[in-house]
Amino acid sequence: MKRSSVLMSMLLAMGMSWGGVAMAMPEGGHPPASQQMRMEKMAEVLGLTAAQKAQMKAIHAASREVMKPLRQAMKENRQAMHNLDTQAADYQQKADLLAEQQGVLMVKKLKLRAADRAQMDRILTPEQREKAKAWHQKKMQQRAGKGMCAKGGEVRPE
Repeated sequence: MKRSSVLMSMLLAMGMSWGGVAMAMPEGGHPPASQQMRMEKMAEVLGLTAAQKAQMKAIHAASREVMKPLRQAMKENRQAMHNLDTQAADYQQKADLLAEQQGVLMVKKLKLRAADRAQMDRILTPEQREKAKAWHQKKMQQRAGKGMCAKGGEVRPE
């Protein structure tokens, strides 16, 4: 029980830390221009055919529609956490419940993203999959040391 409570607290903290970023984004996630640029770059790097581009675009469009209510629920959950009265006698109980709810929503989101990724992977040729893997690793190395974690995933000291 304690382990799941710690996990939920961590998920809540992650969700709340990203809340400001999520609220700054338009309703559909990343700005449309940014989405379009990423799609074009991916198509260029992987050498996607016109048919593959169309399939990828369809997957992204379907994913956006499925994710929209989930993002809204996560936003409402973060807002509910923010609005809790820290001096209320039942504050911790309410915070724990919201943390668990946020964890459930995050699990759903990750499962949906994994399904989308698998769908997109099936569209690629073996060579394109290798290029995609190398491109992803390169992007992860470029991001290393940015944000909350230092290189190697270690938490930076305050």
